[in-house]
Amino acid sequence: MNSPQTESRLAINLAAWFLAVIGWAGVIVTTNVLIPTVGPRWLFFMVWFVALTGTAVPFANFLHRRFTRQTPSSSPSKSSSSCAPAVNGNPMTLRQLPSVEILLQATTNLIDEYGRPLVLDALRRQLDLARAKIKHGDAAPTSETLITDAHRDLLAKLTPTLRPVINATGVILHTNLGRSLLSQEAIHAMVNVSQHYSTLEYDLEKGERGSRATHAERLLTQLTSTESALVVNNAACALLLTLTALAKNKEVIVSRGQLIEIGGGFRVPDVMKQSGAKLVEVGTTNRTHVRDLKDAITDKTA
Repeated sequence: MNSPQTESRLAINLAAWFLAVIGWAGVIVTTNVLIPTVGPRWLFFMVWFVALTGTAVPFANFLHRRFTRQTPSSSPSKSSSSCAPAVNGNPMTLRQLPSVEILLQATTNLIDEYGRPLVLDALRRQLDLARAKIKHGDAAPTSETLITDAHRDLLAKLTPTLRPVINATGVILHTNLGRSLLSQEAIHAMVNVSQHYSTLEYDLEKGERGSRATHAERLLTQLTSTESALVVNNAACALLLTLTALAKNKEVIVSRGQLIEIGGGFRVPDVMKQSGAKLVEVGTTNRTHVRDLKDAITDKTA
């Protein structure tokens, strides 16, 4: 249903078009009939005035609608709720939010504890969240609320994510739960050496720089009866180094049940391909016999 303002504009346009039709008809009559015969000049100008006025009014209304933003009707629409929040939020409510500088001045204790960069980042996050809530119709939070939420955010982000848990899986060496536990002797040794400077890369007997690999190598060679040993970051790295050193351009026999993807997204076939070794698959995914391995051995087997 049209508003009274719209109906009034339509009535004006209809009346103006009516005058325009009469005026332009009068222009034709006065120009071709009256002026050559009777010659009243004032009638000629009058009909031109009526014609131009009737044409100008609708044209002016068209330009007004085209280039001027129409204001919404004062009467509420049936399809819209009078209590519905604005899509972009209330500008006055957004202005009620304190500035970052004001919040920083009120958080000197947090700055002393966590440092200005972390506190500033937390306050900005809370202000962004507050602006988003205001745009959905919520009220502006107070400075105290923003500071409290920022403090809670800091605590959550700085709390260590590694926590003790109970292993109820039935798997003692669980890769997702930290693998094996450290003995009290190992924990004591780690705590003791981490509290002081150490001989990580220094040889006291020679009085010169040493190698950090020698500490673990001495123990590993004794446990495995090998000539030398090296500790690396993960199993994929150890497999890659071993295959590159011992099986490059040679065949390596692997049961199909062992062609798995280990932690970090490392797949055994991909690691073997990168090392230069040739993969020879034997058996099935659920069972591999000794004869399968024997039948796959050739002169090219590593």
